Amino acid sequence: MVDEMILQRALAYEAEALGFQVTDAQVTDAIRETIPSLFPDGKFVGKDAYAAMLAQQNSRSPSSRTI
Repeated sequence: MVDEMILQRALAYEAEALGFQVTDAQVTDAIRETIPSLFPDGKFVGKDAYAAMLAQQNSRSPSSRTI
């Protein structure tokens, strides 16, 4: 798990250095595809439910993103 977090951070750093950018819509689409349970009937369950799910996984929500 720690190795994966380090790899993700390194990839994000390198992507930023190379000028790659991801839109909020792309983040939302990726979350929707990865965790469809957060979008029952196509509607987002809400930031609180999202934050609770992340807390269970010992992660955190990117504060600059909206869904």
